[in-house]
Parts: sequence; C-alpha cells; structure tokens
Amino acid sequence: MTLHSQQTIIGTNPALLYPVDTDGVRLTISASADIYLGNSNLTTSTGYLLPSGDNVDLVLGPDELLYGLVEEGRATVYVLATMNQ
Repeated sequence: MTLHSQQTIIGTNPALLYPVDTDGVRLTISASADIYLGNSNLTTSTGYLLPSGDNVDLVLGPDELLYGLVEEGRATVYVLATMNQ
C-alpha cells in the first residue's frame, strides 16, 4: 500500500481532484472552504457539500474521477490517497 498526499486550488469550475487510478484508490478529502464534490458535470446544485473543516473518506473504483468546485472564490483541497499498489 502506498500513501500519496497533494493540495489543489480549485475555483468555480469543476476541477479534477485526483488523477485517474487504474486500480482504484481510497481518498480522504478536506478543504479550506466549503466545497462541492461530484462528477465532471458538477454544479453547486448537484454536488455533495463538504463544509470547511470537515473531511470525507471515499473509495473510487478503477478509472473513476472526482471533481470539486466552490460557490465563489477559491479553496485549497487537501487529498490523502491510499493506493492499492
């Protein structure tokens, strides 16, 4: 098992939060502001709201992608990934 961490600055357009992984990956995500999570068609109306200061654990299957955006301004998104290989 391999750990990987990264920080990404996102804005009001959907931004990819973690590169595609062909084996699947477990992610822990938190952010400096309220963010919305979802697919590439993400909006503030359709996304999962992750409040600032909270975190969420997700398991992405092979080749699944996760996007994030903010309602206004920018936010730093913190991602900790546990990869299968």
